[in-house]
Amino acid sequence: MKNVWILKKVRSCIECYSCLSVCPVIKETKEFAGPYFMRYISKFDFDPRDIGERTKESIEEGLYYCTSCGKCGEICPKEINSFGDAIEKLRAIANMKDLGPLEAHKEVKELISKTGRSVEELDESFIKTISKERTEKEKAFKNSENQNKSKKGKIAVFTGCMIDYRLQNVGFALIDVLKKNGIEVDVPEDQICCGSPMLRTGQTEIVESLVLKK
Repeated sequence: MKNVWILKKVRSCIECYSCLSVCPVIKETKEFAGPYFMRYISKFDFDPRDIGERTKESIEEGLYYCTSCGKCGEICPKEINSFGDAIEKLRAIANMKDLGPLEAHKEVKELISKTGRSVEELDESFIKTISKERTEKEKAFKNSENQNKSKKGKIAVFTGCMIDYRLQNVGFALIDVLKKNGIEVDVPEDQICCGSPMLRTGQTEIVESLVLKK
């Protein structure tokens, strides 16, 4: 039933070509046919009655050039998410047929399988940093906060790979904002990748195991 809904969704295009006008990749290379054509190919590849080599066709037309920026979906008058409804699923089909993904995508999957994260740890991670003993300034802030009886609740923060390993400053800023608004924050240890890079590259077979570990 789900596949029927997806097929109906991608077939609802009115061919206004608005998605082609906003695609940043088309402006940079002729190797990518664009979101409209990916969606057009997908409606055949998703249809079990079709006998064409649609997956190969999609790869030849630049399936892996899409950056998943989502501009095509934002402008679409029929609210078709060409990346999520078509390109992402075409990549999953390519993966199942052993026609994809790119070698760089396979390396990310291998890294996630080994470490639980999609990026390598260059500096100390955000989670490790805040789990250590606080600096005197942080302790003073915490003590003053504990005196505040008007707490609004407690939340857990899921960092994701980028905040934990690359954008730690964003994580610290988030915690400061939450605390200053009276919200107690917990950052659980042993967090792993959310699986988004695997969904976007079509390597969906690993996603369920990541969900069960979180």
